[in-house]
Amino acid sequence: MSLTLLLRINSASCLILGALMLLQTDAVNALIGTHKTMLIHSVGIILVVNGALLLVASLRDQVQTHEVLFFVMGDYGWTLLTVVLISAGWV
Repeated sequence: MSLTLLLRINSASCLILGALMLLQTDAVNALIGTHKTMLIHSVGIILVVNGALLLVASLRDQVQTHEVLFFVMGDYGWTLLTVVLISAGWV
């Protein structure tokens, strides 16, 4: 599987989940058992922006190493933040 394809898959998942969080906030809140609308909106915005950046990077002729590292660090941070939010009882 090529790096470009992986970036596009990651982009699609970010854009879809981000849009769901922004457009169907009540359904997302019910699904994860929270009523933190501002948190869900903030995460949705971050996901949409990240998805757009991933898409732009995947459309380049040559993907830059620093872009890949940026997205890897972002995914790591996302995972860490998820663990922190769950541990703190926010979601």
